[in-house]
Amino acid sequence: MEKMDDESDVPKTKWPEAVPRESEDVILSISCGNSHLKWATLVKHHDNLITPEVFWRTPHISDEDEDLLKNNLIGVLVRYMPDKQQERVFGRSDLSTELAQMESESKLFSVYVVSTNLKQAALLYKVFSVLKKCRFYLMQGDDFFTMDQGRYENMGVDRLATLTGATHLQGSPALVFDGGTATTYSATDSNGIILGGGIGPGLKIKYDCLANNTSLPDISHSKFIERIQRAQDSDEPQPLSIFSKNTEDAMICDAFQEFALKGRNIISHWLEKNKNTTNERDSKVDGVKKINTERVIYCTGGDGNILFELLKPRFGGVIESSNQNSQNLNENYIVQFNKNLVHYGVADVLSK
Repeated sequence: MEKMDDESDVPKTKWPEAVPRESEDVILSISCGNSHLKWATLVKHHDNLITPEVFWRTPHISDEDEDLLKNNLIGVLVRYMPDKQQERVFGRSDLSTELAQMESESKLFSVYVVSTNLKQAALLYKVFSVLKKCRFYLMQGDDFFTMDQGRYENMGVDRLATLTGATHLQGSPALVFDGGTATTYSATDSNGIILGGGIGPGLKIKYDCLANNTSLPDISHSKFIERIQRAQDSDEPQPLSIFSKNTEDAMICDAFQEFALKGRNIISHWLEKNKNTTNERDSKVDGVKKINTERVIYCTGGDGNILFELLKPRFGGVIESSNQNSQNLNENYIVQFNKNLVHYGVADVLSK
């Protein structure tokens, strides 16, 4: 690969040049978010179907890696790839050997990156550029959905990838809630055309905003995870009261209610728009065209497990629920949590 000078030099997907090579057995998929890198190895099967196999998450490449980035790019790979994945991709788990020896032993492989963080994408390209047998591609919005399929200008490629992952697993119509730094939702109709979606602050931003602009306490991520566990305790469940009597519960309950009720409103509109419609988009897994007849909805992202609980019947027991609001939607949908949707989206594109 050629030397990178700036972020604009990161190679972008062009088809069919970016199609995985026949001799490649292993492919890397990397999602660069606002706070973490999410990695996966993808495996190509005999029928050219490509599926994710192993997933892991790491921090961003940071200033602490500055010396390694200058003097030892292989050292960055050692830091960010588990031993077994080093062996799977490079033929060995000890990457401390000379680069020339490692090059002779490594396999042909390609790296496909979905990124809303171009700085991280550029750093990753710099790391992998030392390997002559590696191809590196930054994926584009059109790889997942074209303008004719409803993609709008500047729609985040991460949202497009997770939406493709959902249609890959369940077919259309699709609805994905992504809980990260921002909380987003994206949807398609039964023909696989993007309906649109919404973007709002994530849970951490909500609590940080209150702590930074008022005298209210700073609530950590671990604290509201612990509060959910207490709410769902099998022996002594303590769901958050709508009329809370302590400050932290009041703050947590308000943010959770906001998402739980907004999410149900979104679902209601999505179900209505996809009533009595058929799927025409070619969404296939194992050669079988998939239609989301059970109306499976996905939650993904760092806080996706929290969104998942709140969208369950009776708010998953996290918030106290009245009989009236539990019957409003008749719960005629299924919620699933899949933190790796983006990689299924990449696999779907590469399988076509």
